[in-house]
Order: sequence, then structure tokens, then C-alpha cells
Amino acid sequence: MIQELEMIVDFLERHRINYCLAGGTAVVHYGAGRGTDDFDFFVAVETYELGELLNLMIKELPITEYVDSYKSLLKVFVNNQEVDIIPYITKEELRALNKARYINLDGIECRMIRLEDLILLKISISDTEERHSDDVIMLCESCCDIIDTEYLLDGIYNLGMERYKEYLEELLGYKL
Repeated sequence: MIQELEMIVDFLERHRINYCLAGGTAVVHYGAGRGTDDFDFFVAVETYELGELLNLMIKELPITEYVDSYKSLLKVFVNNQEVDIIPYITKEELRALNKARYINLDGIECRMIRLEDLILLKISISDTEERHSDDVIMLCESCCDIIDTEYLLDGIYNLGMERYKEYLEELLGYKL
């Protein structure tokens, strides 16, 4: 799994594609205890460019299979390891991409979504699947003392997510 992560990160870095690792890998990184068996990457690629990106990946990576899901998601398998390539569509995703930070993940330098952006993103899509709501709860419980509340509040107001403020305060156990 680590070897495939390194290949994808190297590929994205070499091609200067703005990206950030998100999803279950980020949830685990921030200490909320759930497993994941794939990698989710937000990329600064327009949806119409996904086909070009796929062609480039096929040339340079050991792609064993791929699924182009209606141009909103590119699912590839690198050495049979599932990797979701997600072009940013929402303002939450764009903010996450632009504010991602480099971290060391098992010896691999890669861009990781910020904790606060992960919470905001997960909460904004929590209506679609229960696991996103569970992730928000786990992240708030396990990370409440390391959350940058100023940055979180900035996201709440700048992304028009005021309706979630009270809920997040309840989960965190303090006022934002």
C-alpha cells in the first residue's frame, strides 16, 4: 500500500499537479480510528481533463484497472491498490487543495488536507453516507485540542456553513 502511495505522490509531484490526500487516509492520519483500503486524492484538474490525466497515468504507472465514473471521479488501481482521483468541484474542495500542507506519512512527503478542512468537507457531505458523519464525530472527539479554531471558524463563515457551527461546538465541547 505504501509503495503505491509513493508512486502516485511522485507522479503528481513530477507533473506539478496540485493535490492533497484526503478521505479515510486523512481521517486515520489525524487519529480517528477507522481503517481504509484506498487512497483519495483531490486534484486541481478540471473534470474534462480527467481523460488526459488517465492516459498519462496509464503510460507512467502500473495501472491494473480503471473506472472513469462520469467524469466526476477517476478510480484507478495501481498494482491492484485502489486510488480515487477526485477533481475539485466544490468550494470546500478548492479550499482544501489550496491550504493543504506537506506532511511525512510513513516516510513519504505528501500534501495532506488540513484537519479543519477535512472536518468541514466531511460534514458537508455527511448527508450522503453515514460514515462521513461518523468521521466528523471521531475527528472532533479525538482532535478537539489540536483544531485551529480560528481557521475552522474562517472556513465556516467563508464557505457559508454557519448552519453547522452549533453542531460542531457540541461535538468539540467548546464555543468556536
